Amino acid sequence: MRKLLTGNEAVAQGVIDSGVEVVCGYPGTPSTEVILTLLPQEKDLGIHIEWSANEKVAFEIAAGAAWAGKRALVTMKMSGVNVAADSLASVAYSGCTGGLVIFVADDPGVSAGMPEEDSRYYAKSMVVPMLDLASQQECLDYVKLAFEISEKIGGPVFLRSTTDISHVASDVEIGKKLKLEKREAHFERNIAKYTKAGAAWCMAQHQDALNRLAEASKISDFYITESGIKVNETHFEDDNKYGVIYVGAVEGNFREA
Repeated sequence: MRKLLTGNEAVAQGVIDSGVEVVCGYPGTPSTEVILTLLPQEKDLGIHIEWSANEKVAFEIAAGAAWAGKRALVTMKMSGVNVAADSLASVAYSGCTGGLVIFVADDPGVSAGMPEEDSRYYAKSMVVPMLDLASQQECLDYVKLAFEISEKIGGPVFLRSTTDISHVASDVEIGKKLKLEKREAHFERNIAKYTKAGAAWCMAQHQDALNRLAEASKISDFYITESGIKVNETHFEDDNKYGVIYVGAVEGNFREA
């Protein structure tokens, strides 16, 4: 089935299709519509959905759910990552059990105010894999991919959009919904994994995060092959002397040109 969806609506559809049980966020353009799309369906879907007091609270609720084995997604705009950064950096080192996806929407060109912040630098500094969305179709497909990677590596994954992707509508192919049973919440107490009480534990957690990042690359390649989702495509034309490397929303502009 195909539907005309904005990028944020497609992310919401990806949440529905991926068996997510907890969705939290704080409103802010250009990320707001993900939760706005899901909220009216909360009871029918059986998902806990909420606007939290701020991005830090939203992330911590989602992280707690993921630590208990459930799939959770948190949404925020680019400047919201600043608010959540303290908790985010800590959880990035500790990892998680259930899938944990951080959907962040950047605003290059400043269509809605706030700074032209690039959240990719947060992903780099926190050693967290990031998927950069280039189309509305990817908004749906990559939610599934992000949860797949998150649960296999045991750590959070960033899903990055921009205003041009989040607020523009396009034809999207909606696939099958995953039939995942509701997971029983279970938290395994592990002080060495979940706390930062001591340099040795922190260094060990940092190495674990680096290992998860390396593993994410291998898993994404396998998943792409199995699912047919295309990432990091390369196009060659005969007798072309120049090449262009692009990422995100630039892809659509480049292809039109």
